[in-house]
Amino acid sequence: MPTWIQRLLIALAALLALLVLAAGVLVARFDGDDIRKLLEAQVAERTERTLKLDGPVGLALWPKVAVTLQGLHLSEAGKPDEFLRVDEARLAVRVLPLLSAQRLEVEAVSARGVQMTLRRDAQGRRNIDDLIALSRQDAAAAEDPAAPGKPLAFSVDGLAFDDLRLTVQDVPAKLDGQVQIERLRSGRLAEGEATPIELRLQAKLAEPPVDAALSLDGTLTFRLPADQPPSLAIEGMKLGLKGSALGVQAIDAQLAGALDWDGAQQALEARGLQLQLAARPAGAKIETLRLAVERLGFKPASQRIELARLALELKAALGPAEAAQQLVAQLDWPALSVEGQGLSGSPLSGSARLAGPVAGGSRELQMQLSSQAPSGRFEKIVVPGLKLALSGSEGSRQIAAQLEADLSLAPQPLALNLAPLKLQLDLKDPALPPLALLAQGRLSLQQPAGAPARQQAEAQLKGTLNGQAFDTTLEAVLGSGVPRLGVQASFGTLDLSSFLPPAPTAAASAPAPASAEGTAAADAQKVDLSPLKAVDATLKLRAGTLILPPHRIEQAEVAARLKDGKLDLSQLDGRAWGGRFQATAQADAGSGALALGLDANEVDLNAMLGALAGFDKLEGRGKLSTRLASRGPTVGALKQALGGTLALQMRDGAVRGINLAKTLRDWRGAIAGGDAKQASQASEKTDFSEVSLSFDIREGVARSKDLSAKSPFLRLSGEGLVDLGASRVDYVARATVTGTPQGQDGPEMAALKGLTVPVKLEGPFSAVSWRIRWSEVGKELLKRQALGAAGASGGGAALVDRLLGGKGAAAPADGASAPPAQPKDKVKDALKGLLGR
Repeated sequence: MPTWIQRLLIALAALLALLVLAAGVLVARFDGDDIRKLLEAQVAERTERTLKLDGPVGLALWPKVAVTLQGLHLSEAGKPDEFLRVDEARLAVRVLPLLSAQRLEVEAVSARGVQMTLRRDAQGRRNIDDLIALSRQDAAAAEDPAAPGKPLAFSVDGLAFDDLRLTVQDVPAKLDGQVQIERLRSGRLAEGEATPIELRLQAKLAEPPVDAALSLDGTLTFRLPADQPPSLAIEGMKLGLKGSALGVQAIDAQLAGALDWDGAQQALEARGLQLQLAARPAGAKIETLRLAVERLGFKPASQRIELARLALELKAALGPAEAAQQLVAQLDWPALSVEGQGLSGSPLSGSARLAGPVAGGSRELQMQLSSQAPSGRFEKIVVPGLKLALSGSEGSRQIAAQLEADLSLAPQPLALNLAPLKLQLDLKDPALPPLALLAQGRLSLQQPAGAPARQQAEAQLKGTLNGQAFDTTLEAVLGSGVPRLGVQASFGTLDLSSFLPPAPTAAASAPAPASAEGTAAADAQKVDLSPLKAVDATLKLRAGTLILPPHRIEQAEVAARLKDGKLDLSQLDGRAWGGRFQATAQADAGSGALALGLDANEVDLNAMLGALAGFDKLEGRGKLSTRLASRGPTVGALKQALGGTLALQMRDGAVRGINLAKTLRDWRGAIAGGDAKQASQASEKTDFSEVSLSFDIREGVARSKDLSAKSPFLRLSGEGLVDLGASRVDYVARATVTGTPQGQDGPEMAALKGLTVPVKLEGPFSAVSWRIRWSEVGKELLKRQALGAAGASGGGAALVDRLLGGKGAAAPADGASAPPAQPKDKVKDALKGLLGR
């Protein structure tokens, strides 16, 4: 019997004893009103509760003590809130058997319209603790050390309860709701005597979610031996359950047969059991489940197990109704008998079929189960030669699998082992490479002693997957709150391309340019970290070579821990992209926080950034370091909240999208064309011997002011920002010509030596454009040429400024002879020569 029910009964017994005692003392001297007043006073004095009796109180003392109450209300301890309400109750006890034979004979127990509230808070305090304490005090005071230890025999002529409601609010046990006994009837209740029983019960709980009706009919016999747990047996049992519970809807279950529980021996015996069930669990419909057992016995004290004629039939539909998969299964185990070191029995057999529509066709799977005759003893039952074979098709996919193992079962504590285990799987799909798995190892399931709701599982598998060797260990703990998983795996070479469809052609795989609508839709995507709360786990993975074309990672190591919705990827190391990288990451389902750390050295930056971020504007080798953190409900919110740092150093590489050297060589035509924007060209690039750059990222905006790049002819600096939230670039690079190439382009470049050429990069990520501010370059060139012609002194500089500003001396009068060449004429000639006119 559950502890909380025992305590509830103790509390009710204490309350009833108090009422009977007070009434018995004064029944001969007071009328009903006096009895009511005295009862109310006694309860208030001894319990600090308020008792109110709205109806008449009936009390008789001979030949039976009989109490009848109507309209009873009892408050919580020290509070006016109602704890108990009884519309009507009657109890009658015969006096002579109690006095002469030390036997308690209850003539009748009946109640109607009873409502009670049972509460327990997070600290374990109950609203009946005071009644339990009072009952214990009274029992201790009444105890007679000299009295014999023989228990008091009792009998009850019958029970008649209607509309008994118990409201339960138990925080530690996570119970919240109401249980109603609509009707309870019994015949004579006495130890060792069979009596009919009828129960109708309704449960409506918010936690756990239950809305179900239970019915029970049968013939009950109970035994209450001294200082031992009670025992009971029920014959002609008919137990029914209808409703919903724990996420399972439309439950309709019927159990018939006979059960006998021996509390002293902790032994169970069942005869003629017939279970029939229909229900709708999530994503499925159990149309019919039939389980028949002719006889089942479990007697651990005498080390006996008996099973006769177990037969199981199942018919169910899996998945949505429009594409339901029909499952039909059956299992037979004719006999098993275990007694100590002796065991005999028959093989078990079974089959299953799953059929239904799937995308592109239909599913047709067949499964066969067989074994040899069992052997062993009570402590360890062995079913050798267990075979499970699966074959069939899913659309165009062909499946064949087989499991072979010896099954061993230990009853105390309950444990199941499959060892040695052999597993073979072959899968053929026209759209995928063939999959072949060969593995051997063991699988064990255990239920620790003293923890009936907890299960532990462990598996070790070693073999090949498409010819690639692996070694794995899996651990799981279930039934104790959040499931806990542990995974360790090692691979020599893990080539993921052997499991993936062929790569699409370059034309088919080229991504379409991102549109504004597409970017907005991507930013609106929800970031859901709640699955991290579903399980606690640890993961350790090693692979000598991990291949995912075009990438190849050597010496890959992964270590991660997931607990209470917090993921900590403490290690992600390997050699890839021609160098080595180390990464860490964190995610918190509670706060929505995300963090990433990455350090990469001597890597091909084009390959790495292209694989990780889809960025292909850099070529060269170098190192990259970043620390990023963000939080938000959507991808766009994550971008806008992003913070951290990023630093990059590259050597012997290039920046794609523009060829500065080529553009600068064509400076004469470019100056004449003005500051027009030009789209980035994937075929163009500017070579640099070294590049360094860092970003400070705050609120989704990455700012940089330390760009430094060098080539034999150029020096590059710059500053600007990248707005991740808006997906835009706004950056100004300043190129300074420091040298000139040999050949015919040398004189052209020599004219720009020492000049700073501003290059503006701007626009959305999908269409970054660049623009050289040729107006500023042209002005500087004109000024340099003009100063050379006019002379830096003697007013030459002022003259150049006037010319570049559009001001000059008036033209000579018509017919006037041209004066000798002046400095300003030399300046004009120089400007014409600069522009090639």
